[in-house]
Amino acid sequence: MDKASSYLDIKSDLIKQLQFSHMIAKQWRALVGSVLSKSLFFCYVKHDQCVIRINNPCWYTEIHIYEEKILEKLNSVAKGRKIRKLTLIMDTEKNKKEKGENKKTQYALRKNYDNMIGR
Repeated sequence: MDKASSYLDIKSDLIKQLQFSHMIAKQWRALVGSVLSKSLFFCYVKHDQCVIRINNPCWYTEIHIYEEKILEKLNSVAKGRKIRKLTLIMDTEKNKKEKGENKKTQYALRKNYDNMIGR
């Protein structure tokens, strides 16, 4: 019986975290502003950290300028929860598309490549 109650506690905690993450996701643009919401994408909240997806590696250093304001706004919405840390993860899907890794090689895409090498 003790196992079942611990399982239910874990499940209810997970549901609360998902509901809170959904609420933050709906309000994300209002919380961080329209400019930052173009580069910072909310993923989820787990325990005391908020996971944010970024589209450019420069945000790893730039986030320190905005971190306190974002945490303050998140905690004002949190209603009793305390978010202490922002965790950034790189959006790899978008970067692969921008760099063309899913396409042909870089040289094959250049204009007039055959003329440049004398073919």
